[in-house]
Amino acid sequence: MYPEKYYKDLEKSGRKESFLKNLSIASVFLAFFLVGGQLVHELGHIAVLVFYDCFYNIEPGFSLLNGFYASIQPICTLNDTQLLLFYSIGYIGTIVMGSAFSVLGLKREDNFEASFFTAAGTGAFLSIMLTIGGHGDIERFLDILGVDPFYNLPVKLFFMLGILSTSLKNIGMILERQD
Repeated sequence: MYPEKYYKDLEKSGRKESFLKNLSIASVFLAFFLVGGQLVHELGHIAVLVFYDCFYNIEPGFSLLNGFYASIQPICTLNDTQLLLFYSIGYIGTIVMGSAFSVLGLKREDNFEASFFTAAGTGAFLSIMLTIGGHGDIERFLDILGVDPFYNLPVKLFFMLGILSTSLKNIGMILERQD
């Protein structure tokens, strides 16, 4: 038989390890929520402008409420198709990244690795919520299509509900793996 102190130390170290794992998963989520997803969004815009040999002005910033953000203004004339691609590529890139990390999380056998990737994917998906407010990419995209501004709010709500449902499913997977 081992002394009682051994069992208490063993229990204490298990809680410490669990705490550190959960803290690292939360840190990965926050990193992709505040920086990773936003960075991919803005790099998508820049990639389209570079593809069309278009110069641009960029004003990056960071705040705890909005994470990383940037205002990117093309200094060239883009036709409607090019503008549609420019305004949509940020969301497309972020969704692809979030989906890729989520799929990696599903494929991992180790619960910690799976939670790590799923947290990254969820952070990337939810980072989209930070870019929806104001007169941003969605409104400009709909303006180019000639959609009445009245429909901006329903389109945003539809988009947000899709992002939230995917994120909730991912969070549920993380919680299941933790049990």
